[in-house]
Amino acid sequence: MRIDEIIGEIPAIDIHTHLGTGGMWQARDLTDILFYHWLGTELKNAGFVDRPDIGFRERVRLAIPYCQSIRNTSNYWMFTGILRDLYGIEGGLTESNWESAFDVVAERAEDSSWELEVLRRAKIEKAAIEKGCKPRDASPYFNYAYAESLYGVGLRSPETLEKAVGSKVETAGQLDQALAETTKRLVEEHQIKALHVWLPATWQYTTTQECDIDGLLFHWMDGDVLSDYEQHCLASFSADVMAREAAKYGLVVQLFHGSITYGGGPQVATWHPDFLRTGILHVAGNPETPFDLFLATRNASHEAAGMARQYPNLMVSGGWWHGFTPSTLSEFFRDRLEMLPMTRWSAFYSDGYCVEWCYGKLLLAKNRLAVALSDLACEGLIGESDVEPIARAVLYDNPKRVYLGE
Repeated sequence: MRIDEIIGEIPAIDIHTHLGTGGMWQARDLTDILFYHWLGTELKNAGFVDRPDIGFRERVRLAIPYCQSIRNTSNYWMFTGILRDLYGIEGGLTESNWESAFDVVAERAEDSSWELEVLRRAKIEKAAIEKGCKPRDASPYFNYAYAESLYGVGLRSPETLEKAVGSKVETAGQLDQALAETTKRLVEEHQIKALHVWLPATWQYTTTQECDIDGLLFHWMDGDVLSDYEQHCLASFSADVMAREAAKYGLVVQLFHGSITYGGGPQVATWHPDFLRTGILHVAGNPETPFDLFLATRNASHEAAGMARQYPNLMVSGGWWHGFTPSTLSEFFRDRLEMLPMTRWSAFYSDGYCVEWCYGKLLLAKNRLAVALSDLACEGLIGESDVEPIARAVLYDNPKRVYLGE
């Protein structure tokens, strides 16, 4: 059996999705798949002007000419895989088949069993969803919680801090207690397994003392605006408290790194070396806390894998946002395969907003994993008999153990 066929048969666990956002689990019509956020971005970049004010069918018809301009992109390759494997539509969208594609997706959208059928076809056994989402069938899912504010990121006023923790805090001790109580409540009420922490690429972890935070909070409550350094201090203090609490409950802290907004525009991929070089102090200072680093840019790949090799509580998994391209995933996977034990990283999370895109993202992840392992075997660095256990570890065994405790 070929290596890609071996990997294709291995089940997966999707450790980060946005399924259920806005109540969407499966595509409601073809626009949910065609205008999925990165594919929609590429269509717009090719010149397509979307018209959300017109009918869904007409929006698809107007986009067809622009599909030709993005046929080379990895997102379109995943899109064609979704159409082919899930709907029997070959060759992507064309003038001759788009109406039949629209109709078959609309037909599946009426089928309440389609969501679980897509997961079954993808061999995705479990997927992570945000705690507030309410699936029809909870059996394939486990919960995470957004924790950026709890990590102290993006807090611009005492009111935003009070909203994040549910109570007024004026001292470091009060902040510590409020964060601890919030984490306990998330675990008890929602059975969360992970904390979702998007950190701006400019974030710098800073070692803090409780007395320093007392003074900072005093001036902040008095109306002073926090400087960048003071924001780093507040976030760093909160981060250490949250990491301590995560260790107490066995929660994985998912650190997302590699994007930032410039001038109020969209998120773009970027990399700041100080993020990792200071952030590793946060990881090192909380050795009982499991961290999982999600990268959006290949620039940090080797450095991050090297850090994970030295710190057993740090994993580096999947590929996030801009990093979900064939060449970037290949670099991610090769670095991790060459530097880390097979038990120390995970290959996949979809970041998908509908289950069809979870399927499409897994197609590319498995393709790149097959290429990486094939290359290693051809180069004589591993044996062909090593392929299946390695692939099973990084697609299934590791996330099942680390996230689900199984």
